[in-house]
Amino acid sequence: MAARRRSDGIAPEPASAPDRTADEGDRRSFVPIPEGLELSMSQRRIAHYLEGQPRTAAFESASEVAVRVDVSVATVVRFAQALGFKGWPGLQVQLRHRYLSGLMPDQIMHDRDPATERSRVESAIESDINNLKITLHSVEPDQVEAIARRISESRHTLIVSSGTYATVGTVIAHLGQFMGYDIRLETRGGPELMAALSLLDERDCVMGISFWRVSRQVTLALSSAQRRGIPTIGFADSAVSPVLRGVDHSIVVPTDTISFFQSMTAAMSVAYGLLATLQEIGGNAVEERVTRAQELYHELDILHMRRDGV
Repeated sequence: MAARRRSDGIAPEPASAPDRTADEGDRRSFVPIPEGLELSMSQRRIAHYLEGQPRTAAFESASEVAVRVDVSVATVVRFAQALGFKGWPGLQVQLRHRYLSGLMPDQIMHDRDPATERSRVESAIESDINNLKITLHSVEPDQVEAIARRISESRHTLIVSSGTYATVGTVIAHLGQFMGYDIRLETRGGPELMAALSLLDERDCVMGISFWRVSRQVTLALSSAQRRGIPTIGFADSAVSPVLRGVDHSIVVPTDTISFFQSMTAAMSVAYGLLATLQEIGGNAVEERVTRAQELYHELDILHMRRDGV
């Protein structure tokens, strides 16, 4: 079967071609099969294909995998559910993370095939639309509400992140403070992170945000908080991310893009949902704080005003 061009920029390899990006040790761990789970013959064929062709399978739909393995789409979906996922999209996020986390940025640039029918802009938008569709069906509202309640009941919330991933934390911290919640973002690590963590106890909470090649400072901060009995929240792009080890609450979103960097679109969407939930929980108190903040905008002459004073 000839490889087809894909709108997401990936040129799949033929099913018969060996995967050239993973060694044998990595292949065995691409599919998270629970210990003791007995697979049917069809499910074993699916697992064999996913393990042998992670580069291709990580970007294929359930119907494409079904054609490759000669099973029904329902069989692919049931296979994903047998592994503990709601459906194929959840398992696919795991496969993509596992595949991409083994690559460096320059390797990902070479892995992405620019020869597509769509422009780079159209492909990027299409990729984010797909990320949002996956997020809509994989992130449970109860998860987000539980995190919002944890934050609302905490004295202080410390968000630990770095690089472009910190943009998610910046939005949560800024708008959270605007509503009256004591949410702070720490991106510097080292002595600054130590000082910020030292102020917290079990009445507070720590949120770690990191994707793809996870920042060590984020995982160490979460581990430190857990040892001291401080509630923790993890925000990652894989259910097996180090960011989620031992956390009390977690959110997993896809971050796939058409290039070497990660997309924060789905993560930002969930962040906005979290903030809206915090607003709802805060009720009248949030309204009063927002009104007070608006007054400060005028007092501090922050915004550019039109001649009519608006």
